[in-house]
Amino acid sequence: MAVDDARREVDPSPGPSGPRRLEVLSLLLALAGVALASYLTWAHFDPALLVCSVVGGCHTVQSSNFAVAAGVPVALWGLAMYLLLALLAATRLARPRWRWPLTYAALLLSLGGALYSGYLTALELVVIRALCQWCVASAATVTAIFVCEAVLTARLVIDPLEP
Repeated sequence: MAVDDARREVDPSPGPSGPRRLEVLSLLLALAGVALASYLTWAHFDPALLVCSVVGGCHTVQSSNFAVAAGVPVALWGLAMYLLLALLAATRLARPRWRWPLTYAALLLSLGGALYSGYLTALELVVIRALCQWCVASAATVTAIFVCEAVLTARLVIDPLEP
């Protein structure tokens, strides 16, 4: 037992810690967003696939005029955003020396996504008068990514040499 304790002091448990945990969490959230946005994109083109059990407004939201932006389904825009966020997060994990520009780019992209998701959620509540559980889950996901990226950016500003 004493040998195991001594080994832990010399060789701390492997796995991400501190900023690396947030970087991994940001990647996992982006991958969850890819799954959500993929499903919503698929359901946009085949509405029969859309399952809505919690609040029942998914079909109303998906068929509204606000489900398309610039001729492209909003879900597809979301998928592109989540794929880019996942790419930024994975690259940051693989190339730590690029941490600053990748974190800053992810911060700005996730901020834009969170603000647009907030706008869309407000439209759901006020204009469309229906709520899509999958859209709300996506809004929560991109907001969580933004929080991770904001904390990571703050840490980089405070200590730019932090690993």
